[in-house]
Amino acid sequence: MAQRIVLGALFGVVAGIVIEIVLVVFASIWAFVNSVRVDIPGVYMVRPDGSSGFRGLAFEPHPIGLAVTLAVIVVVFVLGALYLGRARNPGRSV
Repeated sequence: MAQRIVLGALFGVVAGIVIEIVLVVFASIWAFVNSVRVDIPGVYMVRPDGSSGFRGLAFEPHPIGLAVTLAVIVVVFVLGALYLGRARNPGRSV
């Protein structure tokens, strides 16, 4: 059981970081291409910024929101690992 929790947490952290990076990159590309503000509430905000005279972006990450999102993903992966462990071994008590 402990092994499943550790592996679920490890995969959850890796998957959470990858998911957050993909979201940040996608939001940044979307904001740059369409010149619109993209807001992932409580997690990340990017908006067009032309204050220097050139086309650019202004970023506002929210560290607490990023951490909470990562924690939720880790919990989902740990619960999934525990559930799959029980589904594979229905006769065994955990």
